[in-house]
Amino acid sequence: MEEFEKVFNDLEEIVAKMARVATGRRVIMGDQEIIPKPDGEFILLETMGIQPHIWEDNVFQTEEGVAYITHNYTVTYMLTAYRGKAYAALSRLLQAINLPVFYEKFFPDGSMYAYSSASTISPLRVPMNKQAYEVRATVMMTFNVRFIETDMAAFEDLQGIEAELHVLHPADGSQAVIDPGQ
Repeated sequence: MEEFEKVFNDLEEIVAKMARVATGRRVIMGDQEIIPKPDGEFILLETMGIQPHIWEDNVFQTEEGVAYITHNYTVTYMLTAYRGKAYAALSRLLQAINLPVFYEKFFPDGSMYAYSSASTISPLRVPMNKQAYEVRATVMMTFNVRFIETDMAAFEDLQGIEAELHVLHPADGSQAVIDPGQ
C-alpha cells in the first residue's frame, strides 16, 4: 500500500513545485497535522478528492502468467493564494500550465499524471477584524492519474496439496492418523 500512496504524494509534490515556479510563492501542504500560516504571500494546497474510475478492461494477464491491473483516478486539488495579488498569482499558474514548455517540464510524455481542468478563479476578501481584510483567491485543479500494478509472475499453478488429518479421541487423549495422502 505504500507504493499506492506514493503515487498520490508524488502528484501533490509536482503540483506544489509547479505552483511555486509559476507564482514565486511559498506552497504549504494542507494535509499536515498543524498547518503553519507564514508571513507574506503563500499558497495553500489541499486535496479535495480522489475519485477512482473502474473500467472493464483494467485487469489482464499475459501468456507468461503475469497479471496486470491498471488504476485510473481523478484527483482534485484546491489552491488558495493568500495576500498580495492573490487572483493574479493563480492566473499566472493557469496560464503557465497551458504553455507547452511549462507543461512538459512537469508532465513529460509517458507520465502517469496529466492535467485535466481547472475551475474559475474565485477572489475572496476575508475579514480579519472589523476594519481589516485579507485578500485571497481559490481555484480547483483536476488531474488524471493512471498507473499499473503487476504481480511479477510470482505465482505458480498448484499441482496438489499434501495433508494429514489428526483426530483426537477425548476418552483416552490419544491421537489417531486417518487418511494420510494427497
